[in-house]
Amino acid sequence: MKKEIASNNFANYCYDPKTHLFEQIWANPKGFMTVDDYKKELLFFRKQIETNQYSVVLSDLLNFNFIIVPELQIWVDLHITTQIAHIIQRIAFVLPNDIFTVVALEQTLDTETGIRERKKIEYFEDRELAIKWLLKS
Repeated sequence: MKKEIASNNFANYCYDPKTHLFEQIWANPKGFMTVDDYKKELLFFRKQIETNQYSVVLSDLLNFNFIIVPELQIWVDLHITTQIAHIIQRIAFVLPNDIFTVVALEQTLDTETGIRERKKIEYFEDRELAIKWLLKS
């Protein structure tokens, strides 16, 4: 049974102790998130992974509605991905059907060399397929 860890105007965080799946579900349907809000969410995400050693992660970006500019992509790489790459065994991203958001996210995630090099990252359009991939042995 999933346990809610935190919830706010921009994201919900859950953990399932049975499957060991940590979920970040973005909830920014109106696109009101600021750069500072985004950084705050990612720092919380990083802290959860570091503190609890969550190694199987789902980031659901279907309601992300935020453009990540190149400077912010660099910040994400320096302050988030390089800090958690050694913990993550698998991470799946469920991407929205918005070309601008998808391109920005892929550019950001392409800098995640620690995660990408170990081929433990995948992109999906379907949440259930992402979870299935995450939980396979």
